Amino acid sequence: LVPDFNAEMRSFNKSMLETARDELDAFVDERLGSVRQSFSQANPLDGLVWNASHADMGQLSGTLSTRDEVKGYGQRTRKGTGVDLQMQNQRDTTALEEKNWTIATAPITSSTLVALIEGCSGSGKSLTAAEYFVRNPDCVYFLLGLDHQQPIYKCVERVTTALNQALEHDLSCLRSRAVASGRFTEVKEMARRLRTHSMDVRSEKSYFLGTLGFLLGRISHTTPVSVETALGWRKPGREITVLMDEAIPFFARGVTSARGGSQVEQLVLAKRYLAAANIHLIMLGTNTLVLNFETAAMASTDSRDYEHIWMRCVSHRALPPYLPAGAHERILAAAFGEDLMSTISSEAVPLLAVRLADALMDRTGEVNALQLASFAAMRVIWQEKRRKLSDASIYCIWQIATNTGLSQAHLSQGFASLRMWGNSEAPKRGSRNCVVNLGRLERSDTIVTARGENVKHIKSSYSSALKDPILAAVCAGGGLPFSECRAAIRVLQDIHSEKSLDDPTAVDAVKRDGNLLESFVAVVVMICSWAEPKSFLSSLAFHFNGVEVDSTTVLEILAGGVLEQSTLEWASKTLEDSFRTLVPLSVQQFDEVQRSGRMRLGCYVRSKDDSRKDASIVASLTQNCGATVETKNWKNGISQARLTRFLDLAIRRMHAVKALKDKPPVVLLAVSSLAPQAKIEESLQKCVSDSNWIVLHLAPQQTRWKCSHFMLPSVVRNRILIVLECGLETLPFRTAQEGQQDCADSDPGELLSVSNPKLLEPDSLGLQCQ
Repeated sequence: LVPDFNAEMRSFNKSMLETARDELDAFVDERLGSVRQSFSQANPLDGLVWNASHADMGQLSGTLSTRDEVKGYGQRTRKGTGVDLQMQNQRDTTALEEKNWTIATAPITSSTLVALIEGCSGSGKSLTAAEYFVRNPDCVYFLLGLDHQQPIYKCVERVTTALNQALEHDLSCLRSRAVASGRFTEVKEMARRLRTHSMDVRSEKSYFLGTLGFLLGRISHTTPVSVETALGWRKPGREITVLMDEAIPFFARGVTSARGGSQVEQLVLAKRYLAAANIHLIMLGTNTLVLNFETAAMASTDSRDYEHIWMRCVSHRALPPYLPAGAHERILAAAFGEDLMSTISSEAVPLLAVRLADALMDRTGEVNALQLASFAAMRVIWQEKRRKLSDASIYCIWQIATNTGLSQAHLSQGFASLRMWGNSEAPKRGSRNCVVNLGRLERSDTIVTARGENVKHIKSSYSSALKDPILAAVCAGGGLPFSECRAAIRVLQDIHSEKSLDDPTAVDAVKRDGNLLESFVAVVVMICSWAEPKSFLSSLAFHFNGVEVDSTTVLEILAGGVLEQSTLEWASKTLEDSFRTLVPLSVQQFDEVQRSGRMRLGCYVRSKDDSRKDASIVASLTQNCGATVETKNWKNGISQARLTRFLDLAIRRMHAVKALKDKPPVVLLAVSSLAPQAKIEESLQKCVSDSNWIVLHLAPQQTRWKCSHFMLPSVVRNRILIVLECGLETLPFRTAQEGQQDCADSDPGELLSVSNPKLLEPDSLGLQCQ
């Protein structure tokens, strides 16, 4: 039997919407503070709703100019805020002129808006919706589903409960009618209609519409109303807008309500009722495009869409940016540089920027502002871990190959952004291309397309660290970004396990720069570079081998090499300076950095130039230090002859790092394993070198670094060699070696001359290198 809906609604009243508005007003005011007016002027929902509500005007101007033109939208000024929300003339407002806050327009032939706001968590979707809701009395803001814990959602908890119960009641009524018929074919048909969402709701009465009208004062009590009745609620300048937050997050697809019926069914039913009643609907959430329409668009042609629907996708580029002010602006400028602040404002995830600035405020007085940011980031990443961030998605951030072409799952499990503009360059923030006209969704067999593209194939991507260094800082987590303080090798093993085959973020993480070991070393080195500098070596050992090391500081580890005090201090400082706050860049991106001369972060550059280095590290453009990186994942242990050849090649390639005025002081060598008879010092003796070498060696699964000092007669210059062994049996590197030929040693007398240019070719070593 269908429960008595009126009995459930007795605890609710009309005033609860106004109460929610007042509570949200205080929340928004607290969060935005002095930038609230700027945020309001940049809110894209005003123009979006106004344009849809004035469709009879034909081709509209791209910019909303004065309050008179808005005709009622955005006129509500909340008590005590002092916020004048008039949409000012663009030519009279410098801020608007600079940021070009315009709304996408096209020849409009429809009048009801259905829009999606796409963006990762923290991009400002909910704050944008709440700020609009506060100012508009004919607007309702609620959440789909009841299990949401964020503070902003608490303000609309009672409204959310009422509307969700109404939706559940409507679905329950539809099922009850089918069951009451007693005919199996009727029940089966109702199930099919619910599954394909092809029902014609215009003949139904809805508790959802009735509750909506009750909250907005259109009717006096919560009775079910027909679509025809709801059509009479729309008046010029008084159009109703429904803002639906958490519109099917990734993890909620299969969630079933207490009365049966998934959240997908509740969403589609609500969408049907609102579209039929000419009520604007704006859905907010991560990855809503596919999750709303991949199944929902299976409806029949006559009921799937209506001719008057004006469908838009509001990308994260249309949302108001992070607008730092006061102490936040000063402290972020100190960490990342004044010249990057405008870029950070446009590119950074607002929530991450705010939380990082707050964490920095708690650690004032420390010397190195950039290093301070890495310490503060640990607190921020653990705050974000509460929402089940994917370790694989964080792993992806540190790979150049994953800056483009990622799964949409990174919106809900990471901090990626939907690329509605395909492979083209992202539009300027606030420009008209930031709001995409989806037109009518088309379905052929099992494929749903928008603007001719399969909605499943629309990609997401992360911002480059050149534009958003805050994302890199936060997702380094102070050297411990992964859940449960796991080592990177454990995360990589999970990524390559069978259980991860269905996880799109894990599939993306398998994409790599170079071979598997080369890519892994890059991720490990960059993450460790954001740890406390004196802990770099212990952090490197932990993430590479997955074991804790006995010594914790660089000085303690180097002290085992019986170095002179001056050499010890030099080596410690060199390691700390060379491996500090690194981010991944391509060769082209690094060339751009060199031309600009403005990069404060260090760079890990995967080399694809004639030198054929695996990677180069440049600490920063202000410091003359760095490293060159070489990796080889071979099936057999590296013999003495091959180690000599390999080290000589690495030293020669080291000289090709043109970004440094002098030769880089560090060579990092990562290999699967050294043969038992291979001695690093013996190989260094046979290499052409102009330096003494401090050798740091970490064997597989060892908890202690081995440090030694190899010195040449009459040589003053020192350099550092770091040798890492992952182990022949370590997964997933062992699997990657299986397709290689055995690397049997050739006659040592056949060693190629180092002057032979073919030595620069990997195949000249007689190895099948992955």
